[in-house]
Amino acid sequence: MNIDWKGILLWSNQCYGICAVLLALASNLLVLHTVPDIFILLFIHLTTVLYYTHAYLVEFKEGIYNDRSVWYQKHKIYLRYRQLAFTFLCIYIGVFKLNILKVVYSTRLEFKIYLIITLLLSFVYYLPTLNQKIPNLLRNNGIFKSFSIAWVWTITTCFIPVWFSTETKKGSLFISDILLIYSAQVFLFILVLAILFDIKDIYKDSNENVNTLVVKLGILKTINRIIVPLLIINAILVLSLFCISKLSVLYVLSELIVLVLTYIVSRVVVHIKSIHANIILIDGLIVLKAILSICCFIICNFVPTVKT
Repeated sequence: MNIDWKGILLWSNQCYGICAVLLALASNLLVLHTVPDIFILLFIHLTTVLYYTHAYLVEFKEGIYNDRSVWYQKHKIYLRYRQLAFTFLCIYIGVFKLNILKVVYSTRLEFKIYLIITLLLSFVYYLPTLNQKIPNLLRNNGIFKSFSIAWVWTITTCFIPVWFSTETKKGSLFISDILLIYSAQVFLFILVLAILFDIKDIYKDSNENVNTLVVKLGILKTINRIIVPLLIINAILVLSLFCISKLSVLYVLSELIVLVLTYIVSRVVVHIKSIHANIILIDGLIVLKAILSICCFIICNFVPTVKT
Protein backbone atom coordinates (compact mmCIF):
# COMPACT_ATOMS: atom_id res chain seq x y z
CA MET A 1 0.00 0.00 0.00
CA ASN A 2 1.49 3.29 -1.15
CA ILE A 3 0.90 6.17 1.24
CA ASP A 4 1.03 9.61 -0.35
CA TRP A 5 3.09 11.11 2.46
CA LYS A 6 4.08 14.14 0.42
CA GLY A 7 0.46 14.98 -0.28
CA ILE A 8 -0.72 14.33 3.28
CA LEU A 9 2.12 16.18 5.02
CA LEU A 10 3.62 18.66 2.55
CA TRP A 11 1.26 19.58 -0.29
CA SER A 12 -1.74 19.81 2.05
CA ASN A 13 0.31 22.28 4.15
CA GLN A 14 -0.09 20.28 7.34
CA CYS A 15 3.68 20.66 7.68
CA TYR A 16 3.33 24.44 7.99
CA GLY A 17 0.60 23.99 10.58
CA ILE A 18 2.82 21.61 12.55
CA CYS A 19 5.76 24.04 12.35
CA ALA A 20 3.58 26.88 13.63
CA VAL A 21 2.15 24.82 16.50
CA LEU A 22 5.56 23.54 17.64
CA LEU A 23 7.05 27.04 17.54
CA ALA A 24 4.06 28.46 19.42
CA LEU A 25 4.42 25.76 22.07
CA ALA A 26 8.14 26.46 22.40
CA SER A 27 7.46 30.21 22.69
CA ASN A 28 4.94 29.75 25.48
CA LEU A 29 7.22 27.42 27.41
CA LEU A 30 10.18 29.77 27.15
CA VAL A 31 8.34 33.02 27.94
CA LEU A 32 5.61 31.91 30.36
CA HIS A 33 6.78 28.40 31.38
CA THR A 34 3.28 27.09 30.63
CA VAL A 35 1.61 25.07 27.90
CA PRO A 36 -0.88 27.13 25.84
CA ASP A 37 -4.53 26.15 25.65
CA ILE A 38 -5.21 23.40 23.11
CA PHE A 39 -7.66 25.67 21.30
CA ILE A 40 -4.95 28.31 20.81
CA LEU A 41 -2.71 25.70 19.17
CA LEU A 42 -5.58 24.37 17.06
CA PHE A 43 -6.50 27.90 15.96
CA ILE A 44 -2.88 28.60 14.94
CA HIS A 45 -2.66 25.30 13.06
CA LEU A 46 -5.90 25.82 11.13
CA THR A 47 -5.23 29.45 10.18
CA THR A 48 -1.72 28.56 8.98
CA VAL A 49 -3.00 25.70 6.81
CA LEU A 50 -5.79 27.92 5.44
CA TYR A 51 -3.37 30.71 4.54
CA TYR A 52 -0.88 28.55 2.66
CA THR A 53 -3.52 26.42 0.94
CA HIS A 54 -5.11 29.53 -0.53
CA ALA A 55 -1.75 30.56 -1.97
CA TYR A 56 -1.11 27.24 -3.69
CA LEU A 57 -4.67 26.91 -4.97
CA VAL A 58 -4.03 30.20 -6.77
CA GLU A 59 -0.66 28.93 -8.03
CA PHE A 60 -2.47 25.95 -9.54
CA LYS A 61 -5.03 28.24 -11.21
CA GLU A 62 -2.24 30.35 -12.72
CA GLY A 63 -0.97 27.32 -14.64
CA ILE A 64 2.23 26.71 -12.66
CA TYR A 65 3.01 23.01 -13.02
CA ASN A 66 5.07 20.97 -10.59
CA ASP A 67 4.50 18.06 -8.20
CA ARG A 68 2.52 20.27 -5.85
CA SER A 69 0.27 21.84 -8.49
CA VAL A 70 -0.48 18.41 -9.96
CA TRP A 71 -1.56 17.24 -6.50
CA TYR A 72 -3.73 20.35 -6.14
CA GLN A 73 -5.38 19.67 -9.48
CA LYS A 74 -6.17 16.12 -8.42
CA HIS A 75 -7.58 17.16 -5.03
CA LYS A 76 -9.03 20.60 -5.83
CA ILE A 77 -12.61 19.71 -4.87
CA TYR A 78 -11.53 18.22 -1.54
CA LEU A 79 -9.33 21.24 -0.83
CA ARG A 80 -12.14 23.70 -1.51
CA TYR A 81 -14.46 21.90 0.89
CA ARG A 82 -11.64 21.65 3.41
CA GLN A 83 -10.98 25.39 3.14
CA LEU A 84 -14.65 26.05 3.83
CA ALA A 85 -14.72 23.65 6.79
CA PHE A 86 -11.51 25.03 8.27
CA THR A 87 -12.83 28.59 7.91
CA PHE A 88 -15.99 27.81 9.87
CA LEU A 89 -13.96 25.87 12.44
CA CYS A 90 -11.56 28.82 12.89
CA ILE A 91 -14.50 31.18 13.39
CA TYR A 92 -16.07 28.81 15.94
CA ILE A 93 -12.86 28.35 17.92
CA GLY A 94 -11.95 32.04 17.78
CA VAL A 95 -15.36 33.36 18.82
CA PHE A 96 -16.67 30.69 21.20
CA LYS A 97 -13.55 29.00 22.63
CA LEU A 98 -10.99 31.80 22.71
CA ASN A 99 -13.39 34.77 23.03
CA ILE A 100 -11.18 36.52 20.51
CA LEU A 101 -13.47 39.52 20.08
CA LYS A 102 -13.53 40.22 23.81
CA VAL A 103 -9.78 39.68 24.17
CA VAL A 104 -8.95 41.99 21.25
CA TYR A 105 -11.38 44.67 22.44
CA SER A 106 -10.01 44.70 25.98
CA THR A 107 -6.31 44.53 25.10
CA ARG A 108 -3.92 47.47 25.07
CA LEU A 109 -3.66 49.78 22.06
CA GLU A 110 -0.13 48.74 21.05
CA PHE A 111 -1.20 45.10 20.82
CA LYS A 112 -4.13 46.06 18.62
CA ILE A 113 -1.68 47.89 16.37
CA TYR A 114 0.50 44.76 16.11
CA LEU A 115 -2.53 42.73 15.07
CA ILE A 116 -3.68 45.33 12.55
CA ILE A 117 -0.22 45.43 10.95
CA THR A 118 -0.18 41.63 10.78
CA LEU A 119 -3.63 41.44 9.18
CA LEU A 120 -2.72 44.17 6.68
CA LEU A 121 0.53 42.44 5.69
CA SER A 122 -1.28 39.12 5.32
CA PHE A 123 -4.02 40.72 3.21
CA VAL A 124 -1.70 42.79 1.01
CA TYR A 125 0.61 39.81 0.47
CA TYR A 126 -2.19 37.79 -1.12
CA LEU A 127 -4.38 40.61 -2.43
CA PRO A 128 -3.21 40.08 -6.05
CA THR A 129 -4.45 36.48 -5.84
CA LEU A 130 -7.98 37.83 -5.47
CA ASN A 131 -7.63 40.19 -8.43
CA GLN A 132 -4.82 39.64 -10.93
CA LYS A 133 -5.08 43.25 -12.12
CA ILE A 134 -3.66 44.42 -8.81
CA PRO A 135 0.16 44.64 -8.90
CA ASN A 136 1.95 42.26 -6.55
CA LEU A 137 4.06 44.98 -4.92
CA LEU A 138 4.77 43.25 -1.62
CA ARG A 139 5.69 39.81 -2.96
CA ASN A 140 7.80 41.19 -5.79
CA ASN A 141 9.93 43.62 -3.84
CA GLY A 142 13.02 42.24 -2.16
CA ILE A 143 13.21 42.58 1.58
CA PHE A 144 9.53 43.52 2.01
CA LYS A 145 8.46 40.03 0.99
CA SER A 146 10.78 38.35 3.48
CA PHE A 147 10.00 40.95 6.17
CA SER A 148 6.25 40.41 5.88
CA ILE A 149 6.64 36.63 6.15
CA ALA A 150 8.89 36.96 9.21
CA TRP A 151 6.57 39.47 10.87
CA VAL A 152 3.42 37.38 10.38
CA TRP A 153 5.13 34.20 11.61
CA THR A 154 6.55 35.98 14.66
CA ILE A 155 3.19 37.42 15.68
CA THR A 156 1.41 34.12 14.99
CA THR A 157 3.83 31.77 16.73
CA CYS A 158 5.28 33.97 19.47
CA PHE A 159 3.05 36.92 20.31
CA ILE A 160 -0.42 35.37 19.89
CA PRO A 161 0.04 32.23 22.04
CA VAL A 162 1.75 34.22 24.81
CA TRP A 163 -0.85 36.99 24.53
CA PHE A 164 -3.87 34.67 24.71
CA SER A 165 -2.36 32.60 27.51
CA THR A 166 -1.79 35.77 29.54
CA GLU A 167 -5.09 37.47 28.77
CA THR A 168 -7.19 34.40 29.58
CA LYS A 169 -5.31 33.34 32.73
CA LYS A 170 -3.34 36.15 34.33
CA GLY A 171 -4.67 39.44 33.04
CA SER A 172 -2.90 41.93 30.81
CA LEU A 173 0.16 40.97 28.78
CA PHE A 174 3.36 42.74 29.76
CA ILE A 175 6.14 43.13 27.21
CA SER A 176 9.06 41.75 29.20
CA ASP A 177 12.67 41.83 28.09
CA ILE A 178 12.50 38.07 27.58
CA LEU A 179 9.46 38.32 25.29
CA LEU A 180 10.98 41.22 23.35
CA ILE A 181 14.35 39.54 22.80
CA TYR A 182 12.81 36.16 22.03
CA SER A 183 10.41 37.74 19.51
CA ALA A 184 13.35 39.46 17.80
CA GLN A 185 15.20 36.14 17.72
CA VAL A 186 12.22 34.35 16.12
CA PHE A 187 11.77 37.20 13.64
CA LEU A 188 15.38 37.05 12.46
CA PHE A 189 15.27 33.26 12.26
CA ILE A 190 12.14 33.23 10.08
CA LEU A 191 13.56 36.10 8.02
CA VAL A 192 16.61 33.98 7.21
CA LEU A 193 14.41 31.01 6.26
CA ALA A 194 12.35 33.23 3.95
CA ILE A 195 15.56 34.32 2.25
CA LEU A 196 16.58 30.65 1.93
CA PHE A 197 13.39 30.01 -0.04
CA ASP A 198 14.34 32.96 -2.25
CA ILE A 199 17.75 31.35 -2.83
CA LYS A 200 15.98 28.15 -3.85
CA ASP A 201 13.78 30.10 -6.30
CA ILE A 202 16.46 32.45 -7.65
CA TYR A 203 16.28 31.25 -11.27
CA LYS A 204 12.48 31.14 -11.32
CA ASP A 205 12.21 34.59 -9.71
CA SER A 206 14.78 36.03 -12.11
CA ASN A 207 12.81 34.78 -15.13
CA GLU A 208 9.57 36.19 -13.71
CA ASN A 209 11.15 39.57 -12.78
CA VAL A 210 10.55 39.06 -9.05
CA ASN A 211 13.04 41.42 -7.40
CA THR A 212 14.05 39.47 -4.32
CA LEU A 213 17.24 40.21 -2.43
CA VAL A 214 18.83 37.10 -3.88
CA VAL A 215 18.07 38.17 -7.45
CA LYS A 216 19.53 41.61 -6.77
CA LEU A 217 22.67 40.54 -4.89
CA GLY A 218 23.31 37.01 -6.07
CA ILE A 219 23.60 33.91 -3.88
CA LEU A 220 27.08 34.41 -2.41
CA LYS A 221 26.58 38.10 -1.55
CA THR A 222 23.19 37.31 -0.01
CA ILE A 223 24.75 34.64 2.20
CA ASN A 224 27.80 36.70 3.19
CA ARG A 225 26.18 40.13 3.52
CA ILE A 226 22.69 39.24 4.73
CA ILE A 227 22.36 35.72 6.11
CA VAL A 228 25.64 35.52 8.04
CA PRO A 229 25.13 38.90 9.82
CA LEU A 230 21.54 37.94 10.68
CA LEU A 231 22.70 34.62 12.13
CA ILE A 232 25.38 36.40 14.17
CA ILE A 233 22.82 38.88 15.54
CA ASN A 234 20.55 35.92 16.33
CA ALA A 235 23.37 34.25 18.25
CA ILE A 236 23.91 37.47 20.24
CA LEU A 237 20.21 37.53 21.11
CA VAL A 238 20.41 33.91 22.29
CA LEU A 239 23.32 34.82 24.58
CA SER A 240 21.38 37.87 25.80
CA LEU A 241 18.43 35.65 26.72
CA PHE A 242 20.80 33.40 28.61
CA CYS A 243 22.20 36.35 30.57
CA ILE A 244 18.86 37.88 31.63
CA SER A 245 16.87 34.71 32.25
CA LYS A 246 17.20 31.32 33.88
CA LEU A 247 17.70 29.49 30.59
CA SER A 248 20.16 26.62 30.70
CA VAL A 249 23.37 26.17 28.75
CA LEU A 250 21.57 23.36 26.92
CA TYR A 251 19.18 25.89 25.38
CA VAL A 252 22.05 28.09 24.21
CA LEU A 253 23.86 25.12 22.67
CA SER A 254 20.71 23.89 20.92
CA GLU A 255 20.04 27.33 19.43
CA LEU A 256 23.62 27.72 18.24
CA ILE A 257 23.45 24.27 16.62
CA VAL A 258 20.32 25.32 14.72
CA LEU A 259 22.03 28.53 13.55
CA VAL A 260 25.05 26.59 12.29
CA LEU A 261 22.77 24.15 10.46
CA THR A 262 20.90 27.09 8.95
CA TYR A 263 24.15 28.42 7.52
CA ILE A 264 24.96 24.98 6.06
CA VAL A 265 21.50 24.80 4.47
CA SER A 266 22.04 28.22 2.89
CA ARG A 267 25.08 26.83 1.06
CA VAL A 268 23.37 23.73 -0.34
CA VAL A 269 19.72 24.65 -0.87
CA VAL A 270 20.20 26.05 -4.39
CA HIS A 271 21.55 22.70 -5.56
CA ILE A 272 18.45 20.78 -4.46
CA LYS A 273 15.81 20.84 -7.16
CA SER A 274 12.83 18.92 -5.74
CA ILE A 275 10.19 20.98 -3.94
CA HIS A 276 9.56 18.45 -1.18
CA ALA A 277 13.27 18.16 -0.34
CA ASN A 278 13.58 21.93 0.01
CA ILE A 279 10.49 22.15 2.21
CA ILE A 280 11.81 19.41 4.48
CA LEU A 281 15.27 20.96 4.56
CA ILE A 282 14.24 24.56 5.27
CA ASP A 283 11.05 24.13 7.29
CA GLY A 284 12.69 21.24 9.09
CA LEU A 285 14.86 23.87 10.77
CA ILE A 286 11.73 25.30 12.41
CA VAL A 287 10.75 21.85 13.66
CA LEU A 288 14.28 21.22 14.92
CA LYS A 289 14.47 24.60 16.69
CA ALA A 290 11.10 24.11 18.37
CA ILE A 291 11.67 20.49 19.41
CA LEU A 292 15.10 21.26 20.85
CA SER A 293 13.64 24.19 22.82
CA ILE A 294 10.81 22.03 24.15
CA CYS A 295 13.23 19.23 25.08
CA CYS A 296 15.51 21.68 26.88
CA PHE A 297 12.55 23.00 28.87
CA ILE A 298 11.47 19.48 29.85
CA ILE A 299 14.99 18.40 30.80
CA CYS A 300 15.74 21.51 32.82
CA ASN A 301 12.43 21.45 34.68
CA PHE A 302 11.93 17.74 35.28
CA VAL A 303 15.49 16.38 35.54
CA PRO A 304 16.90 17.86 38.77
CA THR A 305 20.56 17.14 37.99
CA VAL A 306 20.40 19.25 34.81
CA LYS A 307 18.72 22.36 36.24
CA THR A 308 21.99 24.11 36.83
